[in-house]
Amino acid sequence: MTRTCWIIFLFCLPEFSFAGKAPLKVVDLTCEYKMAPLGIDCPQPRLGWKYEWEPMPDSPKIQSAYQVLVASSPALLEEGKADVWNSGRVQGNVHTNIYYKGKALTSGARYYWKVRIWDGRNSVSNWSKRSYWAMGLLASGDWKAEWVTDSKTAVTQDSLLFQDNPAPLFRKDFTAVREVRRAMLYITGVGYYQATVNGKKIGDHFLDPGWTDYRKTIPYNTFDVTETVKKGRNCLGVELGNGWYNPLPLRMWGSLDIRKFLAVGAPGLVARLEIVYVDGSRQAVVSDRSWKVTDGPLRRNNNYIGSTYDDRYAIPGWDLPGFNDGQWRKVTVTTGPGGALVAQQHPPVRAGEMIPATDIRRIGTGKYLVDMGRNFAGIVRLTASGKKGTRIRLRYAELLNPDGSLNVMTSVAGQIKRKGAGGPGAPDVAWQQDDLILGDRGVVFEPAFTFHGFRYVEIDGYPGELTGDMIRGIPLSSDVRPVGGIALSDSLFSRIQKISIHTFLSNLFSVQSDCPHREKLGYGGDIVATSEAFMANFDMHDFYAKTVRDFADDAQPDGALPETAPYIGISDEGVTRTAGPIGWGTALPMLLKQLYQYYGDSALIAKYYPKAKGWVDFLHAHADGFIINKGIGDHESLDPKQLEVTGTAFLYYNTQLLQQLALILGLGEEADHYGRLAQQVKDAFIKKFYDPATGAVGIHTQATQSFALYFHLLPPGGEEKALKMLVEQIHAKNDHVSTGIFGTKYMLEVLSGHGLGDLACKIALQKDFPGWGNMLEKGATTLWEHWEYSDNIYSHNHPMFGSISGWFYKYLAGIRPAEDAAGYDKIVLQPGGFGQIPGAVAQYASPQGTVMSGWVKDKNTVHYKAIVPENTSAVILLPDRAPIHVGPGFHRYDIVLPQSQD
Repeated sequence: MTRTCWIIFLFCLPEFSFAGKAPLKVVDLTCEYKMAPLGIDCPQPRLGWKYEWEPMPDSPKIQSAYQVLVASSPALLEEGKADVWNSGRVQGNVHTNIYYKGKALTSGARYYWKVRIWDGRNSVSNWSKRSYWAMGLLASGDWKAEWVTDSKTAVTQDSLLFQDNPAPLFRKDFTAVREVRRAMLYITGVGYYQATVNGKKIGDHFLDPGWTDYRKTIPYNTFDVTETVKKGRNCLGVELGNGWYNPLPLRMWGSLDIRKFLAVGAPGLVARLEIVYVDGSRQAVVSDRSWKVTDGPLRRNNNYIGSTYDDRYAIPGWDLPGFNDGQWRKVTVTTGPGGALVAQQHPPVRAGEMIPATDIRRIGTGKYLVDMGRNFAGIVRLTASGKKGTRIRLRYAELLNPDGSLNVMTSVAGQIKRKGAGGPGAPDVAWQQDDLILGDRGVVFEPAFTFHGFRYVEIDGYPGELTGDMIRGIPLSSDVRPVGGIALSDSLFSRIQKISIHTFLSNLFSVQSDCPHREKLGYGGDIVATSEAFMANFDMHDFYAKTVRDFADDAQPDGALPETAPYIGISDEGVTRTAGPIGWGTALPMLLKQLYQYYGDSALIAKYYPKAKGWVDFLHAHADGFIINKGIGDHESLDPKQLEVTGTAFLYYNTQLLQQLALILGLGEEADHYGRLAQQVKDAFIKKFYDPATGAVGIHTQATQSFALYFHLLPPGGEEKALKMLVEQIHAKNDHVSTGIFGTKYMLEVLSGHGLGDLACKIALQKDFPGWGNMLEKGATTLWEHWEYSDNIYSHNHPMFGSISGWFYKYLAGIRPAEDAAGYDKIVLQPGGFGQIPGAVAQYASPQGTVMSGWVKDKNTVHYKAIVPENTSAVILLPDRAPIHVGPGFHRYDIVLPQSQD
């Protein structure tokens, strides 16, 4: 992009326009961080809003007071009759995390609300547009429904689980006796479920309800099905998939059977359909013994190795009212997996924009190789018709072999690549595969209850000619809302940002995974490395709140936290046999702090503080003189790893995090206690690892130096020497990265934070090995697990090196929350990279309002602009200037660079 184009882009695009909106307009009303949510099951939900304003220099404070009205009907609300809650005029500028304080809320009820505010001149706004929230089922007794499952004998023998085990279809006919005012469906199924009413799919979700430890927590969904339930006969249908509740006994890595660690059983469901008639009377349709079940056409389904759909077994009309189910089986009533039913608050998995094939190549009779153009996670849509009984096989992969054939080896489940490695009945090579068997009609095939990570699809047995309109890619991902936007003037950085986003979305399936094919597991280390990058780009509050709960659910009695959550039996290099490694368990206390810092959520801290405390106490109980000498360390580092340096640094970090959480909760004595412990860890670290003569930390790699600098584990005056040693180590690698999962994030941020942003840029801009540019040069469309190209082992869709995206926001465009921020109310604006790229601009939709920061270089002058939202303060950090403390509004500065940086 030319300098002229960049200036126009920065200062003239509407989204970065400094022309404001109309003042005193309240918008974006939220309940529990969602707009107009269904299924709120907390008795005191938190309300919030934003406002549009015109940030002129003399603008009055945008909110000095507020008033909330909540009513039981739209008519009452419009009349100003708040029969549920009238907050009255409440002084203050708080507009997030405002607890509802009205009458007791009722299960299944819908509440309507609006808000108005007063500004600093006591001018009052108009009322906001009306919003609402709908309650879920607040108590287990409100369900009045039973868990049901198939009555046929469940398959339990390992080898037989790999054979056909059809997904069950459940149905229930019912009659709505009057005209329907509202119908709400509360439902969940384990492992996965898909519901229909009168043959119509309910909702646009995939892979509901999301993966948890079903012995502890089972999310349920709430759907408004008013438009689907009609007076007269109706049918509620449900298909169940195996998901994570009935996984195959694959011996991952040749030994680990996840069935031995998860809650497992035959798929089951629980449902309640609540109908309210126009006359106010009610009717409930619930799962119970009256339901019927039979085998469906989905003969196999598994998260890892895919599905088999046989259209010869399709049952037309099975989920329509009046269908003859006389030959169907009765259901069996069960107790379910045992976990508490909770309304699903994390974002559901939804489909993104379909991806057309970029190339279709015939490689044999009925055999094609399809290139979707980029790596992603999801499924395909394949249109096919042909002779009854024709089997069409689809295999998926990230790569091609040198001869152009499909290379499945980087996406094989659990590295199962030889006969017998996967256990009895398992395939010799556990690649991703879906089979479609044709019936006597044409079909549009979308594999159900599975998902894959792939770029290429090999299709074998396809009847006729496969053309582009016959196949599409369907990307799937947890539907996290974009909140960040960034434009970088350097094309390489722009490409890195693009593939980072593709990688992130490929690894959000109710857990943040390491890869969407080989493992699909919620590793804590990847979260620790990339959470801020995810949060810079997406609203991650609800997703990460679930992550915290997942780790808490799998905490051990002694306080140990797992390596993955949900826990599947991996405990690699923890301080005890069942504990996760220290950097991976760090996810729980770190997310608690970040969810407060970014979103102001203190309720999560109050709820899960005991788990964080148990973890930190556990770590100290197993430390040796405040030193932790076990762990995985800086995973995938090219340099040697010094586990005791990284382990002890994480001990300090966890202890410090707990001190901060205690302070947020007002637990002064505990904060003091953990503050003293943190200092003792720091003293021990300095004594054991720091060389005051040279500034070396341990074996003085890029990672050991960066860990010490990032966590401030150095004595007074030691940072300059340690930084110098880090720079020497970088130059020794010809200004290339040699760090791993954590060190990469820490090094880039340490350099930029210490005024060496140009060096950080230089590292990130390298196009040869090792680096992001090398990945792109070799055709990457998502980020790799390993710096070096791999065609056999390492994943090509791995988020951990995506921490660079967070660095783009924080230190190039220059937007981040302050360390002591609560809901982004304190902001640090620190643009950089002036000597390496022509410009950068970003915006971030924080809970307080949109933050904008951008700059463009014209010769040796940098023109910088920023917008700070109302109710916040910011510090602007520019080179060779004292920190500039500012309030809401526009801010503009010109920075004259030394001539050498032109």
